[in-house]
Amino acid sequence: MRNVIRIGKVFRIEVGLDYSWFIIFILITWSLAEHYLMVYQGWSPGFRLGLALVTALLFFASVLAHEFGHSLVAIATGTPVHSITLFIFGGVAQIAREPKRPLHEFLIASAGSLVSFGLAAVFGLAWAGGQALGGWLGRIKLILALFNLIPGFPLDGGLFLNHGISRRGRLADLALLKGMDGRFQKVAAGQSYFEQKVLGTGTFSQRHVFPDGELVPVSEANLIAEASSFEVRDVENLREHYALTLRNWVRRLEERQAEAARLAGEAVYRTWRLYMSVSARLFETAQIRVHQTLLSKPAAGKSNLPMSRADLYK
Repeated sequence: MRNVIRIGKVFRIEVGLDYSWFIIFILITWSLAEHYLMVYQGWSPGFRLGLALVTALLFFASVLAHEFGHSLVAIATGTPVHSITLFIFGGVAQIAREPKRPLHEFLIASAGSLVSFGLAAVFGLAWAGGQALGGWLGRIKLILALFNLIPGFPLDGGLFLNHGISRRGRLADLALLKGMDGRFQKVAAGQSYFEQKVLGTGTFSQRHVFPDGELVPVSEANLIAEASSFEVRDVENLREHYALTLRNWVRRLEERQAEAARLAGEAVYRTWRLYMSVSARLFETAQIRVHQTLLSKPAAGKSNLPMSRADLYK
């Protein structure tokens, strides 16, 4: 994986740090140092900073434990796990494939929260015993445990609404797809499918204007969804709506040009005016689109959706 520092393997699972993790680690450490300054004013600056570092490290260790909760249950139910990565928004476990049974999905989704509830209790007891860092850690782990009760992926019978900007498909896309195997792994020289089309390292627009923006044809997005056991139920193109919205944004920006230039600078005003004008034109000429796709995960073949599209949108 790109931009990841490999730490090692635990339970045969590769553990790594994304470069963005260092940003959130510094921010949390600084925030905790400020918190300890307000609450414990008699402590020395060096002690407050040291305690903040220890608290931040314990927090991310608990995030790692949360991900191992998911991962070890996944392995126990027969679902391989490739790696765990800590990044700016927390942690993510790369599970090789979908679990075979709905019960396995439920167990994997809930395991991390059970770990977090246990850690919240441990940190709470530490706080009750006079350990200052236990209070913050206990509260944050309890909040995260409740939040993570929401499954990371829809269970059988669940729905998923994918709303994203797409572009017109080209013959080159078909050629690129032929360079992949059945698991979307690179089998030919050059950049892989995901590197060029999803990760934003292909076109100039993907690299500099709209990185990680899902600028792929809707057919490719739905192909990946279906390969992940989703069923495509409905697709709607909303590009005309976005074109009208952008035209109105440009009009309102031009009406308040002086105020916008004063607040953000003439260069920023001109950049956004040009960007939105070009984007509106691209939507109007169907070079880029906005597709809204409704996906389901049927349970025993049942989607539990209305029989017609008209009923779907009531």
